[in-house]
Amino acid sequence: MKINLFFCAGAILCQTKREYLFDMRGIGLGMPKTSIALLISGLALCGLPPSAGFMGKWQLGTACAAFYPLGHIGIAMLAISAVLTVLYIFSIFSIFIMPGKNFDFKTANEGVKDPGWQMLLPLYVLAVGSFLYGLYAEKFIDFFTKIAQGGL
Repeated sequence: MKINLFFCAGAILCQTKREYLFDMRGIGLGMPKTSIALLISGLALCGLPPSAGFMGKWQLGTACAAFYPLGHIGIAMLAISAVLTVLYIFSIFSIFIMPGKNFDFKTANEGVKDPGWQMLLPLYVLAVGSFLYGLYAEKFIDFFTKIAQGGL
């Protein structure tokens, strides 16, 4: 999920040559496919069910709950980290699509376009994969457990 956010940043840098977040104000409308991939990966990182981020937080939360009473501190930390993740992901996304009052979208998006399919394909494979992993987490966990135990 996080690497896909970096891939989205790389796609934006490659297409616009803009390096700073302030310079990326309003380009979400000029690069809608990249913005959607960024949003999907961001939601998964925040822990939206049924994403891989949710499953990871769920696994950590159940492990913390087993260590009563100190485990509740771990669960509280998971909740705080989820809230902070939501704040920073949506602050970035809001800069892309809601840059402020009286913003000139036409000037900001002049010459801005989504990358070609060769760059978009990995973005969407990872974005969709972050939700598919969450949907089929048990099968993946069993598979990797067998590998770790030398069963495959």
